Amino acid sequence: MGNGVVLEDITVVDPPSLANSPGTPPSPIGWIWFNNSYGIRVRGFTYLGANPNSKGSTIIVSDGVTFTEIDESLFISTARAGIAIASGTGIVQVTNTQILGFNVGVNYGNTDGRSKLMMTNVVIGTDRGGVEGYGAQLFVDVPIYVDYGFTDA
Repeated sequence: MGNGVVLEDITVVDPPSLANSPGTPPSPIGWIWFNNSYGIRVRGFTYLGANPNSKGSTIIVSDGVTFTEIDESLFISTARAGIAIASGTGIVQVTNTQILGFNVGVNYGNTDGRSKLMMTNVVIGTDRGGVEGYGAQLFVDVPIYVDYGFTDA
């Protein structure tokens, strides 16, 4: 996608019926992939996943983007999908967003020292037990993975 892209009110549904279809599972690169761009804004994005073939997929990849903003979005997977949001180099700002049921919530690895991850008002599902274990299938194994760069959460 190009520069200055704004995506608003988009819903991606990954139903379990896709798991029974012949062919290959969804691409591990990402359902939405921003590459070498500037000024990307995603607002009101909803991912609803129940496809076990999507376990290795990333939902939004921002790679080589100078600034990416993800706001008022929901990422939920009952099939324990791979990664909700992944970033290469650049600044990623995530606000007012929920991430439930993923292996990794935000993968901020393989960045450079000038990259920055900013997160405000973000809920990432965690594992609970006992009486508080309602919805425990929606926990996230690794909420935030950071390798290089700066974080401001």
